[in-house]
Parts: sequence; structure tokens; C-alpha cells
Amino acid sequence: MINWADFTHAYGSAANMPKLLELARRAPAGGPYTEEPWFSLWSSLCHQGDVYTASYAAVPELVAIAQARMGEHAVARECILLAGAIELERARPLGVEPPTVPLEILDVYEEALAEGARMAERLLETERDPDYVRGLESASAAMRGDSATARRLSDRDVDEL
Repeated sequence: MINWADFTHAYGSAANMPKLLELARRAPAGGPYTEEPWFSLWSSLCHQGDVYTASYAAVPELVAIAQARMGEHAVARECILLAGAIELERARPLGVEPPTVPLEILDVYEEALAEGARMAERLLETERDPDYVRGLESASAAMRGDSATARRLSDRDVDEL
């Protein structure tokens, strides 16, 4: 059991993460970027390219939500995109040097990355939007440990598609 108060995110204590993750277990996705709980999850866990200890703790939860809601493509996609972005910024940060993954969650984090990469590949089978295809390809590469490919895909200009 995770004690979320022991972790931090962009706004301080991650004690609010269980509530946000619970909302994500039921919330629709695919609407405007300001839609909750997705906006708060993204802004707390991957804020302007920075990640936090709570970001790592959330990855297994995000993958589990995606797995449980695979029949709701937009929800599963949102969770996998966020998990992939977290790993990409951990592996090769653009901003502040990220914290290391806490040892107490390292095993479950790494297992979630492997499962998340498989899920990204499954989502790609039915994704038609070019921007989401690129995002899922980047997430898959990041979660497989190929940060160079993930970064190249995430930085590619839309006009290059």
C-alpha cells in the first residue's frame, strides 16, 4: 500500500493522488485538455516536463486503469500517454533533473512499464489520429527504454507526418 503523503508532485504533497486516480477509474476521456481528472493528473505528475516521486508511484496505477478500461480507447490511451511521458522525462529530462524512482516501488514501476509498452502497441492497432499514433509510439518506445526514439517521436513537428 502506497502512503501517498510520502511522495511529492508539482504542487507539493501527493496526498490528493488517491482521489484523482479514483476519479480516473470512472471518468470519461477524449474531451478538452482541461477535462478533469486528466488535467490535474497531467499537471501534477508531468508538469512542464518535470516528474516527481508521485509520478513514478502513479505509473502502475495508470497502467492498471488503462488495463481495466481497455474497451474505452480514449481512457486507456490517456493513461498510457501519461505513463509514457513520465518515463520519457525520467529517462532523459528536458528540465530539472528528476528524482530517482524510490526503491520501494522500483519493481512495480518496471513491471508497469513493460505492461504499458504492450498496451501502447495494442492501442496503436486501432488508433487512427496521427497525433495520437505518434504519442503512443513515443510512449511505447519510452516504456521499452528507447528514450532516443521516444524523444525523436515526441519532438517531431506535426508537419513532418
